[in-house]
Amino acid sequence: MNTKKYEEQIRITVLKISYYRRLNKLNQTKLAEKVGITPGFLSKLEGGKIANGAPLIIYMKLADILQVELEKLLKAF
Repeated sequence: MNTKKYEEQIRITVLKISYYRRLNKLNQTKLAEKVGITPGFLSKLEGGKIANGAPLIIYMKLADILQVELEKLLKAF
């Protein structure tokens, strides 16, 4: 199993979350509120400090709120 590949995928995804959050003019607190997570969790997620990423439902909610297709959010390139 190539964990480096998955780590890179997570890194790219969290950068996209931050990008789309800013594009939608949302701060971390407001986005976290809308998703139903804590601002601290979102901060750790965007900072790449959650080693295995987040549950899929979190990414689904983020994509919906940030108005981006889930596939586009999760796809590396």
